[in-house]
Amino acid sequence: NESEISINDNFFDLGMSSLTLAQMKSLISAELKIIINISFLFEFPNVRESANKIYEIINGLEEESKDDEKELHQEIDDFLDQF
Repeated sequence: NESEISINDNFFDLGMSSLTLAQMKSLISAELKIIINISFLFEFPNVRESANKIYEIINGLEEESKDDEKELHQEIDDFLDQF
């Protein structure tokens, strides 16, 4: 019964096949614009764990982007200070 499935249920306990996992990996990668390997779904085998890890990945990318932007601004400022 679908109403008994929760975000904590293991994908494999629900009977997901390797083909379904490959499709799920492709969908996650395409929709969220991140690259994950199929091993990701073995390491984080339910919706809650997968979502938490994806959230960490996306936030990490955003933080890196902010740091890169700050560094670029500093480099530009340093360059302009030469004149």
